[in-house]
Amino acid sequence: MTFTITIEKLKIYQRYKGDGDGIARVGSGAERKAFGPDLDKPWVTITSKMQDIELIKTGFVSKELKSQMIHDLKKACDDDSFKELTKGLFL
Repeated sequence: MTFTITIEKLKIYQRYKGDGDGIARVGSGAERKAFGPDLDKPWVTITSKMQDIELIKTGFVSKELKSQMIHDLKKACDDDSFKELTKGLFL
């Protein structure tokens, strides 16, 4: 099963400040349903991509690694979420 990062999923992720246990404990059925039956995999994917963005923002990655991270992010996101996540980055 492939997972695509969407604006809806980003908003939910941000609402819980990245705390996967938080959504598991008190998240609504609709919020959990947005992530599918295996909440952990998509949640970890978003966390990983958010960490990549922070590394890019701080400049702690090579040009080649930055290019790969952006490529992987684009594959993981729909158009709107990619724009949201990369706004402010100099691509």
